[in-house]
Amino acid sequence: MTIFEGNIGLLNKFYRRCLALNLREASISQYRKVLTRFCRMYPVEACSADDIRAYLASLNVAPATKKIHYMVLATFFHYLFKSGIIKYCAIDAVEKPRCPRKVTEKILAQFFVEYFNRPEKERKIFK
Repeated sequence: MTIFEGNIGLLNKFYRRCLALNLREASISQYRKVLTRFCRMYPVEACSADDIRAYLASLNVAPATKKIHYMVLATFFHYLFKSGIIKYCAIDAVEKPRCPRKVTEKILAQFFVEYFNRPEKERKIFK
């Protein structure tokens, strides 16, 4: 039996819960994508915080995507813990990945409009 085959029952229980909660199909699809990838690598019931950190570190994705993986894993592990399937929630010992804020074009445009609408004497960015 592969690691993934050992995790299928847990995944199916989680997906049934998602359907019962009437979650959006896009959310369930995202959960499937992330959890399938994770569950091919690690046996969930014996998973440690170090395993989760190793998984997150192995991802070659944007910081925002890595944060999504973390949040999906957190949802899954909290479900397993609250359901009594696992005795220790390993995700609680893993720090959430940092994700830098993006400066959107709208915010930048608003700054420039406000900046150039000031009198020239007040156009100092740094004091």
